[in-house]
Amino acid sequence: MINIGKNIRRLGIALIFGAILLLIVYLVSINSQSYKVATNYIAANPYIVDAVGPIKSSHLTISAHTGVVESSTGGRAEFTIRVTGTLKTGLVHVSLEKSVGGWKVMSATLKLDTGEVPLLVNSR
Repeated sequence: MINIGKNIRRLGIALIFGAILLLIVYLVSINSQSYKVATNYIAANPYIVDAVGPIKSSHLTISAHTGVVESSTGGRAEFTIRVTGTLKTGLVHVSLEKSVGGWKVMSATLKLDTGEVPLLVNSR
């Protein structure tokens, strides 16, 4: 006979562990230097500001591509950031690389909530 109470308790523990893990990833990401470079890039990018209007808010969206891998000699980071402007809202996916000079945005794409994709930037 299956012990339903035991299985529900295991599921609850797994869900709590998963939520804690996501919270840790979120907090580490938003406090990283690469995230600050990405949000500064978004705020200063005229294509993004033209598409959404002056930016009112932005926040990290956890996705399968969110993450920072960094070492003393380099690194890579990817973020998906929800941007809300005075005109529209959308998601900006930013890829960064770190070298001796610091973090640099390598590419950024904007997908508006209306489905439009007005921006593809390659900084290489």
